[in-house]
Amino acid sequence: MPNDSPAARSIQGANADKLTNSDMHTLPLSDVVNDHRTGADGNYLPSRVISTISPTVVRQNGPKGPKYQEALGYSFLLNAPKYPGLTKMEDGTLVLTLTAALSDGCAYGTDAGRTEVILFSEDDGLSWSQPRRIPGYRTTPMNLGGTRLLLRGWDSYIDTAEHFRFWFSEDGGMTWSKPEAVPSLPDGRGVNTDVAPSMLIEGDTIRFMFYVSDTGTMMRPYDHVQHTWSEPFFFPAAWMAFARCSEASLTRAKDGALVASFRSSRPGIPAASDHWRGILTARSTDDGRTWTQPDVHSLYGHVHHSLLTFPDGRILMTYAARIGELDGRTYHGHEAVFSHNHGRTWDWGRRYILFRGTDGAMHSPQSVLLSDARVLTVMMHPISFTWKDEDTQGNLIGISQVSALIWAP
Repeated sequence: MPNDSPAARSIQGANADKLTNSDMHTLPLSDVVNDHRTGADGNYLPSRVISTISPTVVRQNGPKGPKYQEALGYSFLLNAPKYPGLTKMEDGTLVLTLTAALSDGCAYGTDAGRTEVILFSEDDGLSWSQPRRIPGYRTTPMNLGGTRLLLRGWDSYIDTAEHFRFWFSEDGGMTWSKPEAVPSLPDGRGVNTDVAPSMLIEGDTIRFMFYVSDTGTMMRPYDHVQHTWSEPFFFPAAWMAFARCSEASLTRAKDGALVASFRSSRPGIPAASDHWRGILTARSTDDGRTWTQPDVHSLYGHVHHSLLTFPDGRILMTYAARIGELDGRTYHGHEAVFSHNHGRTWDWGRRYILFRGTDGAMHSPQSVLLSDARVLTVMMHPISFTWKDEDTQGNLIGISQVSALIWAP
């Protein structure tokens, strides 16, 4: 049956008598033109921030087989963006930070030619402001309430503990303070954390989960109003020897417990690179003084997990599947899983497959809950060109890309 809607008629116009497939074009031509305005070379206009928002498929596994939903997805059009950091302000504004290239050829390991930028969205991620340059490198914004933001990251392209810094904004990210150094421990060891792990902000206190060389994970509270640190909490040696942890995320469950996820190396698993890390989780019912024995959820290939507690009590874990498994094959991508009982167990049989790519360096997925109960997840998904022979020069490794996905949990 031909499509005779007003939208279809408007785009057919003078070609109406020649168009035999009236189901192919149903959108008003003005909408199509506005969404695909291009420069003289046929590419997007230089001022454009995101690609076309397009339908994309999200898979959810289940005991009766997978289910699929049509989500919305797009990519950021900055030059080779990396390391997305994401938060949501109290008024619903989304705040995104990215590390972007200033010139061609900024692939993996060549970050000296990059700049840090911040973008804002006031419509649940359907559009974004023009990027503004900000201090730091490989940063993550954190909502401190009202119009206050904390930016955590590094003041150098060398992302080691001695370069780890905080910056503060009192005006929603328009201006930033001078950097505040994150202090070493009393014994001189530095602390560190990556972009993706989520920290727990409650009132004036942020509970940071830090990685400490030769020790593993430790927790240290920070008063972001007084800019003072409390004594660090070190996990027991026996606990840490079993867990073998580094980076960690933290959230508060609706039953009052602390729930943490840890990046872990496992005995007997090869560690040719940091892709070979897995996921552990644990709970504390006494505000972090003691913890349950960690649950081992993954032996290898699943990293950069962040935690988000929903108003209804569910806890969402978003993570990078650097060595994922799907239908009897390995793959690379990003996934999500829920806990329905305050972090005691996780519904792995119904996990979500959010993104599938080609590179094993999937990185830093983070999620926020939108006003319509959907979720926006941002993620980094590099691509590498590795084949070469004696006549091939200059193949690029780890060309970074950042995309966003709006999906329904």
